[in-house]
Amino acid sequence: MFREHLPEAGAQMLRASVPLALVAVGFQLLHLLLRALRWRLLLATVKRDTGLGNLFSTTVIGYFASTIIPFRVGELVRPLLLASREGISRTATIATIGVERILDTLTVGLFLATYLIFWADDLEGAARASGAWQGLLAWARVAGVVMLLGVPMLFLVARFGVAWIDRVEGRSAPRLARALVLARGFVSGMGALAEPRRAVVALAASILVWLAIAAGTWFGVTAMRTGIVFPFQATLLLVPLLAVGVSAPSPGGAGGYHIICALALEQFFGASGTAALATAVVLWFLSIIPVVALGFFFLWQAGLPVREMARLAGAGGPPKAAGPPTGGAGGGDARGGGMR
Repeated sequence: MFREHLPEAGAQMLRASVPLALVAVGFQLLHLLLRALRWRLLLATVKRDTGLGNLFSTTVIGYFASTIIPFRVGELVRPLLLASREGISRTATIATIGVERILDTLTVGLFLATYLIFWADDLEGAARASGAWQGLLAWARVAGVVMLLGVPMLFLVARFGVAWIDRVEGRSAPRLARALVLARGFVSGMGALAEPRRAVVALAASILVWLAIAAGTWFGVTAMRTGIVFPFQATLLLVPLLAVGVSAPSPGGAGGYHIICALALEQFFGASGTAALATAVVLWFLSIIPVVALGFFFLWQAGLPVREMARLAGAGGPPKAAGPPTGGAGGGDARGGGMR
């Protein structure tokens, strides 16, 4: 689709502003730290004062695994590794990842709705009349209905799930005991959604996470100096689309991210094919640079070989060689070493 633009795109990438690109990388690092802090909040119902060093390092390792291994393996690597380090329930920790995804979906939906309500008129008439725009509106309507129906149900499960399980447990056959134990652990990991105040704080933290992503995206687009008219509020449209692209099962969302980013810049913001392709490639690299660099460091610190990542997810726990770090930049102890 964009193959004919590859030579010109390569030249365009070389003209990018290095200082602005570094600022974009800085916001990607901030986004990872904010994710760790939000995870700590969600885990408070499972264990109080989870080590921030462990939270940050396992977050980075999880995203690193998803960057180099297909099928988003890091979504399992991250909670399993943290559960091993902190001595907490694996099922409950995995459940908090599910809560994170719910909060992320709500936040990107809020971003998209905000753009559609306040800034859709910024787009040219041709863009709003395009098939891509009409498809986006249809997708937004479906997503809105799903959230309106799904969020209350999730709150009910988080609030009353344990009581429901207790009731079933008293009447169920012994062969269901294991399944009920797993269900109880999963519901306990959703505890943050059961308390309205904590849920609101978690949603606010999610907005900060995605604003950091948006800021990094804006600085990345601006760094390209392609002449694309891209005010900051445009990230409220682009970032939700990129969230869909990066969900592709390829390593790091490669391919899906690039196609959706380039198409969005071309269809909605009037970028040329060359500028759109160059910007998509640079944005993707800026988003994975801190993940890859820190990922290798934290793996080395933890004694966890890269080749063990997929095995860790498949085996349901860390290999024996992968003990918790014994120190590091975070001033942590044997449980909370490393920057996180």
